[in-house]
Amino acid sequence: MFDILWRRARTVRTPPNTPGTPYPGRMESMIAASLTSPGSLTLDTRPIPALGEREVLLTVEATTLCGTDLRIMTGQKTNGVSPGVILGHEIAARVWRVGPGLRAGIDVPAPGTQVGLAPQITCGHCAPCSAGIDIAAVNKFRNLAQVQGEIPETVREHYRTLAHHASECIGCGLCEPRCPFGVEIVEAMRRAAERFGY
Repeated sequence: MFDILWRRARTVRTPPNTPGTPYPGRMESMIAASLTSPGSLTLDTRPIPALGEREVLLTVEATTLCGTDLRIMTGQKTNGVSPGVILGHEIAARVWRVGPGLRAGIDVPAPGTQVGLAPQITCGHCAPCSAGIDIAAVNKFRNLAQVQGEIPETVREHYRTLAHHASECIGCGLCEPRCPFGVEIVEAMRRAAERFGY
C-alpha cells in the first residue's frame, strides 16, 4: 500500500526549487495522505491553508511515516484519531510564504530555506501527576535536548527550575491512559532522568 501511495505522490510533486523563487507559479492545492479507516490510506487533494499573521507556509519535499503513524494506520492507536486525519508529521520542507507579522530571515527562515520538522505536542492531558511532575514540560525539555545532541544551557536551566524532576516519577502509570498520543510516560520520565542526570 505505501509503495502505491509513494508512486502516485511522485507523479504529482511540486516543481523543482529555483533559488529566489521557492516554488514558481501559484499552487492551488496540496496532496495529503489521509486515513479513511484502519489499514486504508488515500491521497487527497486539499486546499492550501490560509496564511495567518504570524504563520509560515511550507512546501513539503519529503515526509516519513513514524511509529505513531504506523500504529494509527494499523488501528493500534485510536485515541484521538478520526477518519480524514493526515499522517506524516515529520517532514523535510522549504519555507514557501511568511505571514505579514513575521520578518523573513529574521523571525523565521526566509522563503526557499530548507527546514525540518519533528513536532512534539505537549498537551498536558497527562496531568495531574501523582508526584507533582509537570510531565509536558519535562517531555518538551527532553525532546529539545535529544534533538540538539548536547543539552543547550537554556534547556538545562529551564529543566532545573521545574518544581519536580523526572527522577521523582514513582512509576504509578496513572498518567498514561490519559495521553491521547499513547506516550509511554513512565519510560519517558526514566529517559529524561537519565538525560538530565536527575
